[in-house]
Amino acid sequence: MAKREEYMEARRQRRRRQIFNGATKVFAQKGYSSATTQEIADAAGLAKGTLYEYVQSKEEILMLTIKEGLSLVKAETDKAIAGLEDPMDRLQAALRVQLNFAKKYRHAARVLRLEIFDLSENGRKFLSKIVDDHIEMFRAFIDDGIEKGRLKKLDSRIAAELLMHACSFYSDYGYLPHQKIPLNDITDFIIDNFVQGIVAE
Repeated sequence: MAKREEYMEARRQRRRRQIFNGATKVFAQKGYSSATTQEIADAAGLAKGTLYEYVQSKEEILMLTIKEGLSLVKAETDKAIAGLEDPMDRLQAALRVQLNFAKKYRHAARVLRLEIFDLSENGRKFLSKIVDDHIEMFRAFIDDGIEKGRLKKLDSRIAAELLMHACSFYSDYGYLPHQKIPLNDITDFIIDNFVQGIVAE
């Protein structure tokens, strides 16, 4: 029974990743409003009926892409900070993951930034909870730095939100022709100026 359950869970995860990959590509190219579930199913390599075994509507597909995208960021953040004890190192590593997301998952980053405005009220509540959890992750890094004397005493929630919004602005950076500054340079600038600005003297 356990092996059967493990197989079904692994299959579910594979299907969700297929939907995520297909949906982010279609949403990024056509926009949420113009995209169809058939186009998403085709891009995901699934029959439309199979797609509806995992989602019930186009909005559920959008919510799945948002949740999967932020789950990827969280998983990569956990990996990046593993073994790091210094709060500054942890914060900087987390910021690099956040800012590099646009480069690694370009379509997903664009969807996360632009298509959320098409969500219903329930969808916005769903998104608010996920984003709030993400902000609280950064807040915990900052609180740890304050407690250990590495960062100035400040409102950690505001600091976390400002850092998240800075990262969000660059989440689809490079889409427009004038956006030519390398993301690595932007990441270094934010860390060297914004983060260093809250370091305890």
